[in-house]
Amino acid sequence: MKQFLVTLTTVLIMTTPLWSQDKPKGFITADLVSHYMWRGQDKGNACIQPKLGVKWKGFRLALEGSGGFSNDDYEELDIVLTYKYRGFTFGLYDEWGEDWMESPYFKYGHETTHQFSAHVGYAWDWASANLITTFAGADYKPNGSRAYSTYIELNLPFHFATLDWEASVGLTPYESGGLKTQPKDEIELFEYAYADCFAVNKLSLHATKVFSIKNYELPVYIEVQGNPWRRVANIILGITFINL
Repeated sequence: MKQFLVTLTTVLIMTTPLWSQDKPKGFITADLVSHYMWRGQDKGNACIQPKLGVKWKGFRLALEGSGGFSNDDYEELDIVLTYKYRGFTFGLYDEWGEDWMESPYFKYGHETTHQFSAHVGYAWDWASANLITTFAGADYKPNGSRAYSTYIELNLPFHFATLDWEASVGLTPYESGGLKTQPKDEIELFEYAYADCFAVNKLSLHATKVFSIKNYELPVYIEVQGNPWRRVANIILGITFINL
């Protein structure tokens, strides 16, 4: 994990002079969602999901999070660095959520509650595929060994009946780590992040309609998302009320 932080810092320092040569573009977005479902995981009730970041050429560095409307709601803060080249996307993620046990944000080392992941994806004109693997942080099996939890998602966008649609299927190829685990001899609470074996853990259908109000565009979307492995499903209303 220390190597990950050193590498990320080195990349940012080395690219700083380049950023000054070509103006980066900042962005701010925020969604209001009626329920938070993520890769087939139920993260809780209605929440605000803001993003703050900059883009430069193919690079994108963002702070992304989620916050509910009560003190008991799930809280999340992620750091995401991606690079796009032609149809490829490469990314590094530092993901942190407050529902983990003993989860102070500024705690790194062997028992950190952060999860560090690598991402590679490819987009065609008609579909996209993404693979994300956790390589460090809080990602352990019940026996305490590292899980290298992996999630694969296939997406099919299309336009039909005046709406922009996207159908998605997500799966894990093997036993994942847990949502609430730390590398201790006795794990008090264990819940698989994805599944305990090869499994389809996300099926979703997402539809978006953009409403134009004078010079303001308001994307509104509905998503039906289910997890066949957990046997749960939800329908979600989302509104992108800030997109700058």
